[in-house]
Formats: sequence, structure tokens, C-alpha cells
Amino acid sequence: MNAILYSRHGCSPCFAMRRAAEHAARRTGLTVTVVDVDTDPALAARYGREVPVLALPGGVVLKGRVEPGAVEAAFASAARGARPGVAARARGVITSVAGRLGLGRKERT
Repeated sequence: MNAILYSRHGCSPCFAMRRAAEHAARRTGLTVTVVDVDTDPALAARYGREVPVLALPGGVVLKGRVEPGAVEAAFASAARGARPGVAARARGVITSVAGRLGLGRKERT
């Protein structure tokens, strides 16, 4: 799952949010993609001076100057929402290992 940080070069609140988001992403296993809004006229028009804008999985959006603790909490919440995907991947690994070990197979008679 991926969070998107809409940012611009030379923006100190953007820099602060990027650092907090990258730290929180490492702690939660999510990823962060940083998008410079000035590289796309449509993004520049949409976000203007609202940057930084951090869009997280699950619909949480943080804007402007935000405390690092709020960023961490938002990532933790998004990661909890990601648990079904994690569980599905774990089931796939367990099923794969069980198959290689011959467990769970029904004997044909």
C-alpha cells in the first residue's frame, strides 16, 4: 500500500512532513511516493498553496503543518487497515510451504 505526499521544492512544511512520513512508513511497512506538484500543471492548479498534502490508504488526508505524532498515528491507522492484505499474503506463504512439505494433501485411493 502506498501513501502519496504532494509537495514542492523549497517548502519547509513539505520537508518536515516528508521526513515524518518516511519515518512512519518504515515503522509501518507502508511506502511513500513524493510528488512535486510543480512538475504537473494540473497538480499545481489542484493543490496550489495547500501543500504539503499527504494522502494515505483508507482515505486519510493530512494537510499543511502537522505534528510528527499525527503523521505516525495516521500511518499506524492505515497499516491496521492493511491487515487483510498482510493476512492474505501470509496465508499464501503458509499454503505454499505446506504444499512443499506435502501437508494438507488428500491421499487418493
